[in-house]
Amino acid sequence: MSIPTTLASNLAASQRTGCNSKISWSKLGAIAYVVDTTSVNITHLACVDGESWEFSSPYKITPVDYNGVSHPIAILSWNSGGTDLTITDINGHLWIYIASATHIGTYDCKCSPNINKAPPNPLELNSVIGFKWLEPEKSVILMNPATLLPSFEQYLKNLPSDANQSTTIATYNYFHAHHYGPYIPLISNNPKQACIAVTRRGTIRLFTQGMSDTKYIEITMPVDKWATKGEEVLFSHASFAGTRDGTLILAAYSSQNENLYIYKVMLEWPALAAAASNRNNSIGGGSNHLAVIQVKRLLRTKIMAPDNNGYFLSHMLVASSALHNTDAESDAEIYVTFSSSRNDSIVQKFDLVTKPVILHNNFFGLSSQRDSMGGNEQNQSTLVSSEPTRYSKLATNVSLALCDSFICTSFIDGTVDLKHRPHFSNIKVTNNSICSLLSIGFQLTSLETVTDVCISPTLASVVYLDGNGKLKISFAQNTKLAAPLVPGQVKASNLLMVVSALGLAVRHAAACFTSSCCDDLLYVMKTEYIKLKAGSPEFAEQFLRLLLRESYRAVSFSLDLMKDVPMDKLIVNPSLQRLLSMQVVLGTSAGWKRNTMARVAWCLLNMRMLSFGFTFTLRAIVQPRQHNNSNQTDIEYYSGYIMSMVGLSRWCIDFMAFVCQELYMSSLETDHFSYFKNKTSVPAAMMLGKVPRMFLIFSLRGVRGIESNIRKLAEQEANTFSGPAHTALRKIREITQQFSPVPLEIFERLTTDLDNSLNNIYLNLSDRLNLEHDLIFNAKVPDDFANVLSRTVEIFNSHIVPKINVSWLYYYDVSWLGLNEVSDEQINADNVVQSFDHAHHSALSRRLSTFLQTNRTPVSTSPSGANGASNSDVKEYRPHINGVQEIDYLRKQEMSRFSVGSGIRCRCVRCGERTVWHNPKASPNTYWTIACQKSCICSGVWIPLEEEK
Repeated sequence: MSIPTTLASNLAASQRTGCNSKISWSKLGAIAYVVDTTSVNITHLACVDGESWEFSSPYKITPVDYNGVSHPIAILSWNSGGTDLTITDINGHLWIYIASATHIGTYDCKCSPNINKAPPNPLELNSVIGFKWLEPEKSVILMNPATLLPSFEQYLKNLPSDANQSTTIATYNYFHAHHYGPYIPLISNNPKQACIAVTRRGTIRLFTQGMSDTKYIEITMPVDKWATKGEEVLFSHASFAGTRDGTLILAAYSSQNENLYIYKVMLEWPALAAAASNRNNSIGGGSNHLAVIQVKRLLRTKIMAPDNNGYFLSHMLVASSALHNTDAESDAEIYVTFSSSRNDSIVQKFDLVTKPVILHNNFFGLSSQRDSMGGNEQNQSTLVSSEPTRYSKLATNVSLALCDSFICTSFIDGTVDLKHRPHFSNIKVTNNSICSLLSIGFQLTSLETVTDVCISPTLASVVYLDGNGKLKISFAQNTKLAAPLVPGQVKASNLLMVVSALGLAVRHAAACFTSSCCDDLLYVMKTEYIKLKAGSPEFAEQFLRLLLRESYRAVSFSLDLMKDVPMDKLIVNPSLQRLLSMQVVLGTSAGWKRNTMARVAWCLLNMRMLSFGFTFTLRAIVQPRQHNNSNQTDIEYYSGYIMSMVGLSRWCIDFMAFVCQELYMSSLETDHFSYFKNKTSVPAAMMLGKVPRMFLIFSLRGVRGIESNIRKLAEQEANTFSGPAHTALRKIREITQQFSPVPLEIFERLTTDLDNSLNNIYLNLSDRLNLEHDLIFNAKVPDDFANVLSRTVEIFNSHIVPKINVSWLYYYDVSWLGLNEVSDEQINADNVVQSFDHAHHSALSRRLSTFLQTNRTPVSTSPSGANGASNSDVKEYRPHINGVQEIDYLRKQEMSRFSVGSGIRCRCVRCGERTVWHNPKASPNTYWTIACQKSCICSGVWIPLEEEK
């Protein structure tokens, strides 16, 4: 195939060092790529209207050297945490950027070229040919392939009748592992970052953070300073990998003599280790005291292509022994790619193995395997080759994926080949074991002719630079899944549908366990669902139900919580957050319209946020104040925490009204439960579901706790009119008493009574998990809850309705919650009956119509809100609705440019909600919103709105 001139130039540059990566995809979702050869753009995959996704407006970085000159960029690399980005140009100048802590959407430079450490000429010998970020010393959770159970076959036979059953058809297993060292000593639970590089001239460069700040310090060491005269070589390719003993393996290749050199690199941080042991709290004497580098040559050997017919080494990758392969005998695996001018490639794997020396110790000094330092070793290193893999196309890059579980090889024609480690085996399409999308029939489609490709952290898509340098994306897809159903092939279609759902659930679970952004995976899920729905809506609903169910199972989170799970653990459970976020995305259509399934998950995400906000705030106001430089009094300090909860308290009270509106409508039916027949009900799902009910009860108690604490502060305040405590108290009482259509305390008693009733019958319910799925996935009330729900409605009718202004409750606008089916405007009296005709019996319609004709008196604003209050001049009070243009999603308050102040308006790349981002260092108080500084509660990333850039 012919290669365009520009791409040929890029390919030649890549083959010269094998270390040119002009795109890097962070596990947190940020994508960095080179533009105009000397600049870097950082962007995110973002949903723009609830359905369409595109790249966000990028943040641009143009690094310059100590002379103020920009050079073509060769390497981009995010660290494993996705927070620090390394930029390296062709002359070996290196910069490290991290996300700014004081400004959203920008990056601060923490390392740049130092004129005092300028390397010698010629500059091209300073180019980086091997680079690696060191891994943190912490465990990672990795997924084993999902295994299908014998019940799987029976489940397929019974489809679609068993589609909504909770039959266990697969097992999901995961295990804990550690990335191999070396590790930087951990100081006060403050992880430090470090990266290492090697240049063409053979200089090892270690960039490591010190103890006091996030800036990087460089330490250098010749890779082979013990080499004899005349043995000095220039390297063309190199790669690092960690080992079990906490050292690094460095493989360096010289195209001059076609020799491969293997080194062991030992790193130590004596000053940080002393500080971690509380022996020393400062670092003195310069950078040489911060870290120490030691290098030892293990072997030197000739390496050539298997048939050496015009092939040259174009890429090399060293990989640690696979984390899941604890029995591996090799210290590391070396993957060498040979290319030719015929546009074909050969990939060969070598295992670095350590074996005992067979010579007697007396003769060891005569051995040709003597290491470069001249020491007498009991072991020797050797390479064991495997059978080569041949490709009839030209490789452009070789990399690791999914915590080093896969080898990813990209080619000039835009295709990507994945192979399992450690055997470098093909990913086979199988129905018994599911490890990736490619193993169940999904494919990464061929792109145009490209040289720069990067696969996503979830393996669900690839991004690439086209011939014009524009960033594009291609998603994995299963063309067979959406094929029209053929009568004689129903079983085959069912099989494909089920394994596709299982595979997507496995990949979503892997993203949860590794805290990786999975927006591209959510797009693939939704796209496959939409395609299925276009052909067979019933088939699509089976797929969706199974996908949701198995996604919960894959992360071991069950909605039918049998034990009293501590609220602290439930609130901060990241898997629950991601599961609900997935449910929201799958149920959102263009215009940010959310169906019932999405509204249930949306409500749960908000209630989870409420629970966290109340927990954080109540703990903060009962703990001794942290002394700071602020001139605030204690009352001002603690009142600030209360004021941060005003919007969340408003949301909780209005949600209470939303539930009571539903209970009142059902009370108009003679058979209360018949109201919920053949309809969906988000309020009922929140009341009856185990998890949402726990959040609801906790939030109601949180509102009460906020009011109690601010009342105590107000009693201590001298200024009873405009003091901060009294101001906060008035705000809270307006919400909970004066402008609440239902008293908080009586609704809390109703909810507690319902919880006790459900707990009493829960153990006797059959298939509890499936009942919870009906509530959370579909907002449908199962018949099993008929008696307890009817009793709750009866209690509401007899104990609450007489104490409230029913017309106020009925007309109370809760559309801002985003939970109504029709939320554009409040339903007026003329069309309300017609709107509800589809869900109610005609008798209910007549009673409701009569009620609306006779109960149109204005609402009361008396503190009690009781029926019969006489005040003809009172008008309806809706402070959260009237004139509101935008709602701050986090704070649940009106957002306008006037109230933004020093903050920045931003939006979530996933759910599209907006908030105002404030510099956390600018406030003396640490409010609960500090937990949402980087990501939305749906786990999407905040990015500045276009007009804020």
